[in-house]
Amino acid sequence: MEEKSEVLSSFQIASGCQDIEKCIELLSKNSWNLIEALKDYQNGNNHHHLISNSTSTSTSTSNSTSNSTSNSNSNSRLNNDLSQINQPTVRNRNANYNGITGIGIVDRLLYTSFTLFAFFFNFFASLFPSFQNFTSDPREAAISFRDLFESRYGTIHPRFFVGSFQEALNHSYRRRQLLVVYIHSDNHPACEEFCRGTLSSELIKTSFDQNITFWVANISQPEGSRIANTFRAYTFPFLVVLCYDNGINICQRLEGMINANELSSIISSLVIQFSNHQHANEPSIPNVVNEQNQSNSNLRQEQDDAYNEALELDRIREQSIREAREEEERRILQEKKQIEEEEKRKLEEQKQIEKQMMEKSRLRQLKKQMVDNFVEPVISDSDALELRVRLPNGTILSRRFLSSNPVQVIYDFIDGSQEELEIDSYELIAYPRTALLEKSRPISIYNLGKKAVLTIKQK
Repeated sequence: MEEKSEVLSSFQIASGCQDIEKCIELLSKNSWNLIEALKDYQNGNNHHHLISNSTSTSTSTSNSTSNSTSNSNSNSRLNNDLSQINQPTVRNRNANYNGITGIGIVDRLLYTSFTLFAFFFNFFASLFPSFQNFTSDPREAAISFRDLFESRYGTIHPRFFVGSFQEALNHSYRRRQLLVVYIHSDNHPACEEFCRGTLSSELIKTSFDQNITFWVANISQPEGSRIANTFRAYTFPFLVVLCYDNGINICQRLEGMINANELSSIISSLVIQFSNHQHANEPSIPNVVNEQNQSNSNLRQEQDDAYNEALELDRIREQSIREAREEEERRILQEKKQIEEEEKRKLEEQKQIEKQMMEKSRLRQLKKQMVDNFVEPVISDSDALELRVRLPNGTILSRRFLSSNPVQVIYDFIDGSQEELEIDSYELIAYPRTALLEKSRPISIYNLGKKAVLTIKQK
């Protein structure tokens, strides 16, 4: 039973068929052989087309008649065709609306292999939320893609339709526009080049905004993966151009890198051909019906404009909030940097002060050692004199020196005797007011006598 469930799931993914009873019937008919069931499904759908290669006179007459029906009938036909777009019988139609390419058995086998791989890849990727950011809301997915695009490539880009694929189809149908679908894949480097060089072009923005409805999806999102499977997107970047003309038609498939000039040329050509085709097949209806349709179209246009304006206001508000948050983060970072710089400066100052104190201590120890080694002359020496030095803290130092000793000896004696002398630079003053400044000359030049009192004057 579990194996049949897996085969049924794989068949639905590969074929796009959502009718479970039909899927079970085909699988049972082919003994639950996946490949044979896909072949049988393909053969059974070869007679269904979204548009014919050529239109006969009777068909044209029928189309003209049906186009004059009410809007409710048109919407009903549109909804039926929208359900068919999920089927693998969608045909690729060129820009001239001629030539329909079928899907062969080999192509179906390749497609089956690819979709099975995508299914299991997405399943395992979902086990690691850090790799992808899934959302089931198409509007949230569209806004997320737009914000991410603008953060990477800037704000110059075509207007992204915000909504689901179904809503984008309805929107393009009401406006009688082409619908361009872009499937993005982060795993393909060419998508990076396409977004940066092509979609960010002013030429593409102008061309798309004036003429088409532009719907984008990331293949990592659920709806993006489903649409990629529907259109058999093998190569990225992948674009498909759709139109509604008595059914949903694929006008052009673009796979791989394409520059802005080429893409603009292709889209412009398709827009012109689609417009000419519409005018050529436009039915002749009473003026009152035309006026009613125009009135309805204007009302829908006003509603769409109001909706898009609200979306733009939401985007501006979100951008303002994001900018305010970024500004606050920058301010906090700047304050943190200033605090770190201030702490670094204080640390450097502290290191410098400690270095200076260590240097003073070293010099004081050196002078103290010199004082200790200095031999004090005896009092009976005729060349001896006794000096008393009064320090700022009131302490009095007394020592005998030879008058032939240089004045520097007295300074060294004071520096070496007081470890806590708070004055870095000072002068010795003798009575009455003689400053002992010539440190290299002998003490005798100042005529201090046998005894003298010296005071300290801070510079």
